[in-house]
Amino acid sequence: MSHMVERQLRAKKTASIIQLMEQMVETKVWKVLRGINAGDDKCRLCGKYRETVQHLLSGCTVLAQQEYLSRHNAALSIIITEWCKKEGLMSNEEKWYKVEWYRGKVIEGNGKKVLWDFEFRARKRNIHRRPDVIIEDKNKKEVYIIDMACPMECNILAKTTEKLRNYCQLSFELREKRRDFKVYIVPLVIGCLGGGVESFSKYAKLLISDEHLLKWITQEMVKTIVFHSETIMRKVISKLILTA
Repeated sequence: MSHMVERQLRAKKTASIIQLMEQMVETKVWKVLRGINAGDDKCRLCGKYRETVQHLLSGCTVLAQQEYLSRHNAALSIIITEWCKKEGLMSNEEKWYKVEWYRGKVIEGNGKKVLWDFEFRARKRNIHRRPDVIIEDKNKKEVYIIDMACPMECNILAKTTEKLRNYCQLSFELREKRRDFKVYIVPLVIGCLGGGVESFSKYAKLLISDEHLLKWITQEMVKTIVFHSETIMRKVISKLILTA
């Protein structure tokens, strides 16, 4: 690909992201507000809620299991891969986008263990027992329950609180099994348009104490989420994604 074509693609991507940030996208609600015939304003995919930018990026059940999950896993992979590199569980040459994460994957070494999408057995069936990632550090005697989300910007605080509340029971049971361990709940919440960085950094510091590295990780995660959100919107508007 020539440098000129590459620059043109980057310019189009940037322009599309700016439109997304300003919510100047031809959703059904956008059309209705401008007097354009769009039938109704319900989501073209799920048909349940008004089709706004925020709904398509974080509230549509049809997009949840594939598009949202892909965005979520890509962003989460950045901070977990960098933690593994920092702790000597991966080579420093490893690129986060090349690491394959899958349900039940375990990486272990140096007295540390990372479990990706692992479901714990618990006494109560109705508790949340399948966080995105569990990190165990036997040297420091610490356990981290990590769960990520990319909600609507207006729901960042509520989603963070929800994550903390959801994993209280699991945290309690892990403390019972590891009496001399400290257990931390780490909600990693960044909005679908890249908001909530301050709150995210507050909890991410539990994993990454190096401020320079954390700044890079945060920027990379925000960029990844926004790029994925733009791709999701483009697929929907271009009708590349149809009703399930």
